[in-house]
Amino acid sequence: MKTTYSIFTLALCTLVHFSIFGQEPLTKDFRYKDSVNFEVKIDPDFFLLGTFSDYMGRFAYINRGTQVDRYYPYEESLAKYIADFIEERYDIKVDTQLIPSRNIEIFSRSIAAKLHSYYDDKGILKEDIFDNEEKMYSFLTGTLLRYGENIFDNIFFISVSNSPKRNQIYELLKTLECNKIIYKDYRGNIPNVTKFYFEASPRIIKYFNVIRNENMSIRAEYENTIKKMLDAADNKAFEETKQKLDAQNKELENSIKAIFKM
Repeated sequence: MKTTYSIFTLALCTLVHFSIFGQEPLTKDFRYKDSVNFEVKIDPDFFLLGTFSDYMGRFAYINRGTQVDRYYPYEESLAKYIADFIEERYDIKVDTQLIPSRNIEIFSRSIAAKLHSYYDDKGILKEDIFDNEEKMYSFLTGTLLRYGENIFDNIFFISVSNSPKRNQIYELLKTLECNKIIYKDYRGNIPNVTKFYFEASPRIIKYFNVIRNENMSIRAEYENTIKKMLDAADNKAFEETKQKLDAQNKELENSIKAIFKM
């Protein structure tokens, strides 16, 4: 039987303590590629792939033949953005459904067939699909939209849970000039969470700026949901948890700034 994790459980997994697992050093003669004359081009397929959920593999909770994706209740604005994006880029109207759990599901046979062709039978992205930088940047931009955040200056954060695409994320960050990467894999947790903190290249920032406002709306929607859940709790355990999370967030911010020498 499939297990459905609550928003609160996911919140706890998102805000657990920080520690360094790995870091890529800068080389002495490193120079970023030109970004001033660099044109942002979004590949719609790979942008959507970056946003896709793949908890325990893409097809563990997604109908391969008909479903585009599923979204938590706090991702209502994201679901609308994706539906509008598909209509604009593919000229296809999707079927958006609100199910009893309050999750949102989007369906389209044609989009599902097209985008699921990039996955193998285990629901893992095929290894040879990232054959140009436009696809790489587009995928990373989609990932940042749903799972990432610009936490301060040019430092970004991505967190995914039980996601096979964590390997692609790390490799793409390295390929796209992110030479300062800190990552942590929380194995043994339920769910297993992988976190990345990285200094974004000028080109990645240029891509992120395309979806910056929507990303901020999505993050605000998520944080407001968690805040309401914690504020509604009237028992001592929840209040202690809230205080603990606040303290951890402050410690996390200070640690990241120290590591990246900001």
